[in-house]
Amino acid sequence: MPYGQRAVARALASAAYFVVPAAAVAQTADSTQTTESGSPEADARTRGIQEIIVTAERRANDVQNTAAAVSVRSGNELAAQGKYLLRQVLDDIPGVVATENRSNNTGSSDVQGNNITIRGITPGDAAGAGNTQISATPPTAIYVDGVYEGVGSTYDLGRVEVLRGPQGTLYGRSATAGVVAFHTRNPTLEEFDANGSFEYGNYDLQHYTAGMNVPLGSTLALRVSGDYRDQGEGYFGEADRGMRKRTSARAKLLWQATDELSVLLGYAYEKDRANSGGNQTTSNQQYQYTTITSPTFPGRKEQNQYWAEVNWDLGPVLVTYLPAYRTWTQNDYYLQSGNFIGSGAQLQQIIQTPKDTFHTQELRIASNGDSALKWQFGAFYYDNKLRTSNRNFLADANNNEIALQTETSDEKDTKNIGVFAESTYEFSPSTRVTLGARYDYTKVTVSEYSFENAYSLCGTAVEFSILAYLPAGVVCTGPGQANVAPPPGSSLDNYKVSFHNFNYKARIEHDLSLRNMVYASVSTGFRPGDAGISQGVAKTVDAEKLTAFEIGSKNRFLGNSLQFNFAAFYYIYEGFQTTFNINDPNNPADYASFTNSVRTTVPARNYGGELELLYQPSTHDRLTLNYNYLQSRWVNKPADFAAAQPETKRAITPHTITASYQHTFDVSGGGTIAARIDGKFESAHLTQNLHADLIDIDFERYVHVGDRLVGNAQVTFMTEDKRYSLTAYVRNFTNAKYPTYVVGADINAMDVNYIDPRIFGIVASARF
Repeated sequence: MPYGQRAVARALASAAYFVVPAAAVAQTADSTQTTESGSPEADARTRGIQEIIVTAERRANDVQNTAAAVSVRSGNELAAQGKYLLRQVLDDIPGVVATENRSNNTGSSDVQGNNITIRGITPGDAAGAGNTQISATPPTAIYVDGVYEGVGSTYDLGRVEVLRGPQGTLYGRSATAGVVAFHTRNPTLEEFDANGSFEYGNYDLQHYTAGMNVPLGSTLALRVSGDYRDQGEGYFGEADRGMRKRTSARAKLLWQATDELSVLLGYAYEKDRANSGGNQTTSNQQYQYTTITSPTFPGRKEQNQYWAEVNWDLGPVLVTYLPAYRTWTQNDYYLQSGNFIGSGAQLQQIIQTPKDTFHTQELRIASNGDSALKWQFGAFYYDNKLRTSNRNFLADANNNEIALQTETSDEKDTKNIGVFAESTYEFSPSTRVTLGARYDYTKVTVSEYSFENAYSLCGTAVEFSILAYLPAGVVCTGPGQANVAPPPGSSLDNYKVSFHNFNYKARIEHDLSLRNMVYASVSTGFRPGDAGISQGVAKTVDAEKLTAFEIGSKNRFLGNSLQFNFAAFYYIYEGFQTTFNINDPNNPADYASFTNSVRTTVPARNYGGELELLYQPSTHDRLTLNYNYLQSRWVNKPADFAAAQPETKRAITPHTITASYQHTFDVSGGGTIAARIDGKFESAHLTQNLHADLIDIDFERYVHVGDRLVGNAQVTFMTEDKRYSLTAYVRNFTNAKYPTYVVGADINAMDVNYIDPRIFGIVASARF
């Protein structure tokens, strides 16, 4: 099918979602489709769950006929609920956890996947340039309009597809956990349309979004969209800390040259400006900590992306070519207030990324038609070049620089080339077998220059990085109070590592009936190895390799009104990328030294399952119920890792349940009112894996979270012509409070994020 026709089909499928509650499985279309009034067939179609077309496996297919664990969310429904942040979009998808580290500034990472965990496969401790999260490789691959780690994912959104489980053949480039694919709205040639919404909420939230489609003749169409989000107040009472502003824009130009050839050109822009809420630290040890508020001034992140998608239907085959180029820059300023070694000075930090470019190209060739054999193959190219700097210095009360303490400059170049192929053969109308394979070559080149002063505190040698955490009132009276020795700078140029990876997939699927299917698969995935440098020391981590076994079933019952899907999986990790410290808990100098940090791969096992139920007994009622079970543990731990991390179980949530119910009331005079309530239960768990030194000091009480339940509610009024709607929502209406992200730093410092407090607001939307 030519690109333009596919775009129309996708747009129609997306439009059908408007104001339908988010389910843990595919969303239904609007129940007022045009049918012959009063006929039994019409009643069944409007009452039943409608088909949803997805492209999860690079082909258009009904989600219920896709033999994989795939969940779909409607862009219109997410917008009606005021869900534009990544963690909100993915909140009710079983097996998926999305977090946000609010104590970090906007420049914490240049890839979205670092905040996503799927089936217990966490980003781990993968480090990027300069021992940061910049240019790190997450196990979850995010695609926006087909672009790997693309820009502008959650506004003017048609749908988002989430694939759980390794997708190492078709997606590659680190998709061991799965794939989150955002599909924003494309231009169409048919007619002019526009939409816009305004959201206002507590904590001084103002949010505007709009999109417009403009046909420019019979072969050209333009779609432009924008998004502006301004949260002027943090969640924890600060007047400006926690402030976050984001400005986004996108333009797409479609040229339908012929019925067989289409070209889509795109540009996306995003700018973030944020003030962190700071880090809250505590201690019960000899080496006390204080609260560090950072930063006083906002950090900034800016992205630009240019891409194209060319589709050429040659009859027997469809050729797709997708090049993209993205730039990312940051400028973050931190202030760590306190009395630095009793001097009265403050420690300040500037983190900059003056250069960070991503260049990707993907070519796919796929068979057309309805033959028993369907196949596709292609190639993928990835090139990331970046330069970062991290500068720490002392400043007086007026923020004037007194002395340079550390300065680090890193360069990193990552190249990846992959080739892949996959085919599905239909042995009979009800039985199909899929085979796939992929080869990837990854090369990483890193360089660093670093300078660091050395100090002694009360006669004990310590490194600079520990001193920021000393309490403001500390005064040393022993020897060495002011001993400062500037060592020569260190450098390491063009340190290179390379990795070769091969992945495969084998799957069999069988239709028990027209609406009931079972499948079984075995597949592999990989996260490329990586290299980093800190203080002149190069650290290499091997590739992360995973073999996954999965069985599942997709079903419709009760006249197409009940949908029940389930999947069970067992993962064998040859090595999970992680980091551990070899520290003496009584020696603060150990904790300040990066050389005591070891990056390695450790064998692990993950297993569990997901149940997804959707019941729509009438056009006015809709119920969803989802359950996720998960276990994860280390196996065959190396001796040094076992000594540093003696626990066998990994920190995951064993049981998660989400449920929702919506009833739609007809309003006399026209229009509808839809009332919805939903909730999420998570069983007791730890928020982080415990190192040996943290266990010794009873750190578990800080990272243990008991059973928890969060409820949400919303009411939406929609006019009869479905052009206007008004939604009032409240999230976490019980105002539950518990940590969602806790990192125990050395010497018992803690970096803690909490669940969003009670959030309420309104969303007004219009379509023209």
